[in-house]
Amino acid sequence: MLIETSKVAILGANGFIGRAVVESATSSRGETTVHSMVRRTSSPPRPPGELYAGDVRDIGSIRAAIRGMDAVIHAASYIGYDAALCRETNVAGTLNVVEACAVEGVDRIVYVSTASVYGTGPHRGPAESELEIRPESALSRSRADAENLVLDSGGTVLRPDMVLGAGDRWFVPGLMRFTDAVDGLVDGGTTRMSVVHVRDLGAAAFQLAVLDTPSPGAYNIAYEQPAEVREIMDLLRVPAAPSLPSVASADARKLATNAGFTTRQFSLLASDHWFDAGKLRSAIGPGLGELVVDGTDRAWYQSLKPRSDLRWPPGRIVSKR
Repeated sequence: MLIETSKVAILGANGFIGRAVVESATSSRGETTVHSMVRRTSSPPRPPGELYAGDVRDIGSIRAAIRGMDAVIHAASYIGYDAALCRETNVAGTLNVVEACAVEGVDRIVYVSTASVYGTGPHRGPAESELEIRPESALSRSRADAENLVLDSGGTVLRPDMVLGAGDRWFVPGLMRFTDAVDGLVDGGTTRMSVVHVRDLGAAAFQLAVLDTPSPGAYNIAYEQPAEVREIMDLLRVPAAPSLPSVASADARKLATNAGFTTRQFSLLASDHWFDAGKLRSAIGPGLGELVVDGTDRAWYQSLKPRSDLRWPPGRIVSKR
């Protein structure tokens, strides 16, 4: 059951995931006060709620944004390739969040992390307790370390794998580029993934923050049934999967390598990565049903496809995850 009246601060409120959290919080049936912390108050679109300019690297700005709140949803992360910035933003920044919450008396923290902390798969349906934390890049290590800070403070961690929806600049654009690079769908597009719509991720993060009984710990977030790559692409019409030929995995690997994809990136897009999220459904109820996309999502991806600046993977040294 959710608290009827709540006060929630959302850090990173203008990001891809943060915007979805704000939307869920401001459209909730209960009476919710929202503090939205963003790095630049002038950057569009302006999130609803009371707006605070801040940065997780500045504990003073965090304290100002979370003061008087019941819960903090931390969706502000650096997802680039600079190892120093990974530590500075994801680890030191999360430590600032934890310490600010302690000083301001906020005892609920929900951190939006990533399933990449589990390392390269394939993964076929494991629950949280069945997996070791084995990050394989500076970025993933920093997210795992940030998780530990939150969990040690009694907080909650959400681990999505692939997130899609309007605003996504990585997953589906990357999948499109990968498909182009290998001239089709690897093994007919039968690779299965735990995808989640950003709308459902935002709703789950908000629900965990306002449960009447706190539920600390780490949670996978995924629909009950994984989605095949061909289903994802057909659903989004980018392009229609039936028109694409099947490519054997061994042949696709050579083509992907020639196109600049790393071994890890190939694994993420061409081998099964799906997880059991029964623990989350037990905590928040059966709200996560199945993947649903709409015209806004399709229009977003269609608008990105012709852009020459959409280059993925952006580098050969480390993978995004």
